[in-house]
Amino acid sequence: MMDQSKKETVHRVQKALLASSISDLRELRVEHAEDALHLHGHVSCFYHMQLAQETARSIAGDLAVVNSIAVR
Repeated sequence: MMDQSKKETVHRVQKALLASSISDLRELRVEHAEDALHLHGHVSCFYHMQLAQETARSIAGDLAVVNSIAVR
């Protein structure tokens, strides 16, 4: 079961992605599993994938960020 701080971290990352001016980032999913944040979805370019990853990393704290985003 996810503790409250991890749940809050997932929410903060999702909120940051939803606030992006890049529509691809607003469509991504963030999940927590095995002490890591997992990013899922599709983006149109490598730069957007990296931007999503770095956004998550800046918030994740001690959680690892697993980038499972596909570039179309």
